[in-house]
Amino acid sequence: MRRHPPRHPRQQAEHRQRRLLRRVARPRRTAHGPQLRRPHGRPSLNEPFGMVYLEAMSCGTPPIATATGGPARTITPNGPHATGWLVAPDNAAALADTLVAAVTDASERKRRSDNSRTHVHTTYSWTTTADRYLAAYDHAIQH
Repeated sequence: MRRHPPRHPRQQAEHRQRRLLRRVARPRRTAHGPQLRRPHGRPSLNEPFGMVYLEAMSCGTPPIATATGGPARTITPNGPHATGWLVAPDNAAALADTLVAAVTDASERKRRSDNSRTHVHTTYSWTTTADRYLAAYDHAIQH
């Protein structure tokens, strides 16, 4: 039995938001494994580092996170090199607005997707990490 959308404007808006969120969370398969169809939203009140955001960005999935802890240091929310979106913690309205903006603007998602993949591969790759360790060891040996 098919359910009809509600008639009251407030209920219609809530119905559209629920449908939108179901569409955002539906995974799809890619050559690199499962990837979200839309930006990766994981708002957290306290995320010390945020490995899940880096993993999402390495797949080209721009994250939506709260501006706390690790995400505030690893996600660039503005400018030409933006890699995702940051929202204030405990601000449901800002989170909803950001989700809607991220889902409805395909060109911005693509730009942030490309930026996020590049950022992770140049900043957190094994080669870059190994070079940093070697530099730290060289510095420790010389001093």
